[in-house]
Amino acid sequence: MRGSIWRANRGGSMRRLLAAVAIASAAFVIPAVPADACGDKLLVIGRRVKRVPPAKHPASVLLYMRPGSALPTAAKEMDLESTLRQAGHEVDIVDQEDRLRGQLAAGRYDFVLADLPDAAPVSREAGNGPGAPEVVPVAYKADKAALRGSRERYPLVIQAGKSRSYLSALDKAMRQREEAGTAR
Repeated sequence: MRGSIWRANRGGSMRRLLAAVAIASAAFVIPAVPADACGDKLLVIGRRVKRVPPAKHPASVLLYMRPGSALPTAAKEMDLESTLRQAGHEVDIVDQEDRLRGQLAAGRYDFVLADLPDAAPVSREAGNGPGAPEVVPVAYKADKAALRGSRERYPLVIQAGKSRSYLSALDKAMRQREEAGTAR
């Protein structure tokens, strides 16, 4: 039994073997935990990283997060602000009506994202002239009738959820704005 791995010898091969087995088994036992990586990305060990596709037509977006509306909750669940920024859009946030008026008066936005019930008043405030921003309602846990009605009134409606399909829809709408000459 001279070369057996089960006997300790001077070189400490038994200790090396046990250490290797412990390290290898720890890799399978430890659950996925978040780990900070370089830059502003968050990697999760043991899971696939979801990348945000860059926008072909970056837009200037204003989020109207009125307190009491559903948009702050939806935006948090969707990671909306961060996702829009990672795609290359410029994002500003307002949470009060007077600040919304001031930002709209500055005329710097292509899109204003608002909670579905706030979309009509925001549309009136934004106006409908050639340089006016497009109001995009965000439907959070809305019933089918409300969704159907909003889709009839607005060219683009974002249904809150885990899907990032709104990024391609915003990109398409921005391309149309650029072609029409109404982009910022």
